[in-house]
Order: sequence, then structure tokens, then C-alpha cells
Amino acid sequence: MAKVAIYARVSTLNQADEGYSIQGQVESLTKYCEAMSWTIHDTYIDAGFSGGKLERPEINRLINDVKLKKFDTVLVYKLDRLSRNVKDTLFLVKEIFTDNDIHFVSLKENIDTSSAMGSLFLTLLSAIAEFEREQIKERMMFGKLGRAKSGKTMSWTTSPYGYTYDKEQGKLIAIPSQAIVVKKLFDYYISGMSIANMLRKMNAEEQIGRTAEWSINAMKNILRNEVYYGMVKYRGQLFKGEHEPFISKKTFELAQIERERRKQYFSKKFKNTSPFKAKYMLSGLLRCGCCSQPLISNVQRKSANGRTNIFYQCKERYNKDLSKRCTESGRFRKEILEEFVINELSKIKINNKYVENFSKDEPKIDINNLKKEINSIEQKLEKVSELYIDGIVTRDILIKKSEKLIKQKEFVQKQIDEMDTVSEKDKMNIIKKTIDRWNPEKTSYEDTTLLVRKLVKYIVVDEERIDIFLNF
Repeated sequence: MAKVAIYARVSTLNQADEGYSIQGQVESLTKYCEAMSWTIHDTYIDAGFSGGKLERPEINRLINDVKLKKFDTVLVYKLDRLSRNVKDTLFLVKEIFTDNDIHFVSLKENIDTSSAMGSLFLTLLSAIAEFEREQIKERMMFGKLGRAKSGKTMSWTTSPYGYTYDKEQGKLIAIPSQAIVVKKLFDYYISGMSIANMLRKMNAEEQIGRTAEWSINAMKNILRNEVYYGMVKYRGQLFKGEHEPFISKKTFELAQIERERRKQYFSKKFKNTSPFKAKYMLSGLLRCGCCSQPLISNVQRKSANGRTNIFYQCKERYNKDLSKRCTESGRFRKEILEEFVINELSKIKINNKYVENFSKDEPKIDINNLKKEINSIEQKLEKVSELYIDGIVTRDILIKKSEKLIKQKEFVQKQIDEMDTVSEKDKMNIIKKTIDRWNPEKTSYEDTTLLVRKLVKYIVVDEERIDIFLNF
């Protein structure tokens, strides 16, 4: 014989509806128990409580008694008396009742979880709850996407440096004094100043953020944030924002080019994961004038006066294979080479006419031809898929061919994406600006190293001369 807990609920709006009154529910459920020869343990009544939430005194008492196993069945008049929320209904029926070996019965829908139909009901309820969750996520996603497309930012918990978030307008409002700081940061970075020196400079000038001194991460976040040239980003897509930009798109792109350049020089070339950690200014740039092999640094032990002497010498100078040994190359003091290079670079002057003519001979690529190449690759991908479906090629061949074609497509797409980026003329303008502002006597070793790597392609050294080959 079943031991039953009756649960009844009405909201203030439904109190007078026929069949939904507390009295009507309890009477119907009591008669059903009598007909089934079930014993009523207790009656739980939430009068005047909405079914949209679980914050109800009697439903909480019911949950506690379920866990104490004071009965074996929960009986309601109608499913929505338990809850109007699918997620909450599933929580109560599955995680509270079923997981505690308590059956659930709804009179009007003829639901009984102790039967096969009841198990099916739980499965369907789970599917409906998942469907509702996905719908909510989809609505939120499209709502945010629509907001981004219209140029409105998300509701920022912390606004980007330089802006405050106006809830009424739904957009970022510029802070003029901080906008100037952001412009300075981009200008310093593009001109070749290291993040470490930017940090020291900004903190020394007391150009702090809203609540604390500048940190390296704070500066890096600014330099890679598209919001500063007027864009709104959502799920990897960029949209034109309603807020005031602080810099141009071209300036932002130049900063990203500079960022990538620094990564390549100090990560790949020198196998160093952190920028600006190459040991010496000319590391990797020096070539032997006799055999064209790289010059490598050689550190001598400290002399009697405590000074460490550093030399560059050909990497083949002491090759064990005598046939490959470079016997003509000498040893060159690090300080002398660096001083010579700095003096030579300080003499460089770039006039505006040179900048104008710099990119005249630059080869032009027709973007339409690249797009045709993309289409051709896509057709090949489709063709190899058809051959696999028809059983002409194996799965291994399909994977191998597809991977190769996908890599080709990515390479061509990258070329298309880069067609609209900064021109060589723009890059030359930045180099000119950097050289014009450079003062060797006042610039740190670190920043001078960065400038040298920006200007110099390689340097050929022998006993009689030093030839510097530039990037332009």
C-alpha cells in the first residue's frame, strides 16, 4: 500500500479558477487515494505562491521529507501545480523524487513514474528541458549578435581603459584624458619602444590607470584591443561600434605588425619565448666575410680587473672537420662592432620623396585571381569527397588529400586577408618616424637593440671592413 504526500498550490491569479482552488485540488486527490487504497501521510499546501520559482515554504518542507523518506509517493492534481518551469519540474521529479526512490503521480496527465510510461515521461521531460536551455542560449546569442551588429557594446563589467559604460545609451563613453594616454601607448610601441620602457615611462609620468599603476599585461591588452579603433567584437567577429575611436585602423594594424615582428625575432630566431631577451644587440645579424657563416658570441672569463670580454667569431672557426674550418676569420669585440653599427645607423636620413617612391615597384597581386584559386581548391575538395563516396579512393587517401587541400586553401586565404593590411609605404613612414626621433645617447640599450633589428637585415664582417645591409 502506497504512503502518499499530497501537494497542492495556487497563485493569487488562479485562486478562484474552477478546479484549481486548494480545496478542489485536495478533495480530488483525497478521493483518488481512497480509490487506490493509498494512505495519506501529509498534505503540503502553498497558497498564493507562483509556480515559476521553487522558493515556496511547503515545497521546501516536502523536499526535506522526501530525503527523510517519510512516504513513497508524491501526488499532485496537475503537473503545473508542482512547477511551471520545465527545468524545476525535472529537478524535482528526477533529482529529488526518483533519486530518493520516491514515485511521482500527476492525476490529470495520468503520469506515474513507477510505470514504463512514467520512465518515458522523464526522458521526454529531460529532452524538453535541454531544448529550452538551447533556445535560451540561442536567443541570448542572437540578441548579443544583433547588439554588436548595431554597434553597441556588451554590458561591460569593467570598461576598457579610456572609456566608461553608459547603461542608458548602451555604449562606451570616451574619457578624453585617458584617450591621450592610449594614443601615446600606440605611438611609443610602433616607434620601437619596448613594453618594459613604456611601463617605466608611463609610471614615471604618473599616467596611471583608474586604480593602480600600469602593468605589462595592462599595456598588452590595450595594444591588441580592437575597441580603440572603433570596433565591437563578438564571438570572433568585428562590427563598427557607436563609440568614439582613439586611433585609426591603420595605426592598430601597424601595432599588430610590430607585435608579430617582435615575436618572430625573439621567439623563433633566437628560440626565446619572451621578447627582448636576446643576449646581445647584434646576435643573429652578423655574417662572416670569408665564408658567409654566422658569427657567434664567445665570452672570455673575467680578467684581473674583473671585466668580462665578449667577442664574435665565425661559427666554423674551430670546426673539427678541417675541410670546413674557416681559417681566415678573426675575432671581433662586441663593443666595437655595436658602436660602429650605431654610429652608421645614426647617419641615416630618409626624405619624404624616398617614402613616396618606396613602393612603386612593389608587385601587385590581383585579389580576384586569389579568389579563383580558393574556388578551384574547394572544387577539388568536393571532387575527392565524391571519389570516396563512390568507392574509388580509400578513407586514408581522402584524409591525406583533404588535409593538403585545406592547408593550400588556408595559405591562399591568408594572402587575401593580408591584401588590405598596411602597405610598404606605411611601414617606411614608421621607420622614418623612428629614425627621426632616435637619439643614440639617450636611448637605452634595449630600445637601441630593437631599432637595430628593425633596420638591419644582416651585417658582413671581416678584418678589413664592415658592410651593413638594411631592410629597405
